[in-house]
This record gives sequence, structure tokens and C-alpha cells, in this order.
Amino acid sequence: MEHDPLVVSLKSKKAPPDAPTARAPRMRIIRPIAILAVLVLAAGAAGYYGYLYWGSLPLPQVVRVEGEAPSAEVIADTIAAVSRLIVLPEGEEPTIATVTDPEKLKDQPFFARAKPGDKVLLYTQAKKAYLYDPVADKLLEVAPITTELQ
Repeated sequence: MEHDPLVVSLKSKKAPPDAPTARAPRMRIIRPIAILAVLVLAAGAAGYYGYLYWGSLPLPQVVRVEGEAPSAEVIADTIAAVSRLIVLPEGEEPTIATVTDPEKLKDQPFFARAKPGDKVLLYTQAKKAYLYDPVADKLLEVAPITTELQ
């Protein structure tokens, strides 16, 4: 008895055990997307909490320059003396102040070793501050600065 070819083709065939199922191609697409989504969420959370952390750190206090502005000769002499000790930013003339009362500044770490007569060079574009002792001819401190408009 011969089999009818039409009947044979309608019989269900079992797939071999190592053959992929209908869901496997779908999982090949979903799994990388899920991993990517988790990585993006983790990076976003890290950025958010990093922003909160760095935003909570205290900013250095703004130094207010009061009194008379130093003469051009004092500015030139101070810049020349400090530039022998360290490379200063170019293309900008600093604001120079003289420390008169270091006790008022003791709460700021930048002025921890300041004495009356020390010079502060403020480079606002380069965002650097230099504390210079003209008597000892030493650079006491270098720090980044932030400026605030009030």
C-alpha cells in the first residue's frame, strides 16, 4: 500500500532536539536590548548621584578685593617675582591684592599660612589663585578659583 503524498505532508513532524524554536530569534533581539537598557539606567543613576555629590561639596569662598589698586610698578614687580617660581597664565593681567588681616581669612584653607603683606594673584579667566610671600620670596599656595557675580 502506497502512501498518498498529500497525507504524508500533513503529518506533524517533530523538530530535532537541537533545532531552534520559534522563540529563539525573538530572544536574540530582546536580550541585548534589555542589557543595553540596564546599562543606560545604571549610567544615568551614576551620573545623577555623582551630580548630587559634587554639587553638595562646598565651593571656595570668594575673595573680595578692597582698598586701593596697586600701582602698575607693583603689579609688574609681583608678576615678575612670582613668574620666577611658577609658570603663570599668559594673556591675562591678574588682580593683585595684599593680605592685611589674615585672621579674617583663617577659615579658608587657601589662606592658612598667610601673613600680613602677602600678595594674592587672581587670574579669573585661567581660574587660578596664587598666594605669594614677597619677604621669603616663596609661593605659599596655588588653588583653582570660582567667581560669583552678585
